[in-house]
Amino acid sequence: MFVHEIQKATSVRSLNKRFPKRPQVWVDFSRADQLKILVDDTQFENLPLDRIPGPDTYQFSFPVLIPSSMPSHNVWYIIMCSSPSSECNDFKDADHILATIPLPGFEFGQVCGEVGCLADV
Repeated sequence: MFVHEIQKATSVRSLNKRFPKRPQVWVDFSRADQLKILVDDTQFENLPLDRIPGPDTYQFSFPVLIPSSMPSHNVWYIIMCSSPSSECNDFKDADHILATIPLPGFEFGQVCGEVGCLADV
């Protein structure tokens, strides 16, 4: 299983300064298999999540630990929460989940940078 290696909140970076992060604590990395991004819900109505790449494209960077074997379920889920992390758990609390975005995982030998994962040739 892929897990993150986040030791402190500053290891998570929003690569677009326009992303409306929740004031003070905006990430919850307490579980190694999850990363919750907490959105400033006073600005969520202006948060376009369905656009092609451009000024409103949101990307995040954080360290991950690569497993020794490829998991059969190789998908990352980005969960945007409008409430404190304790009220936004495991995809179950629809009232506080603003968006769940599934992303295909990467393969061994790929290099992932600030513009996504690129195949290692």
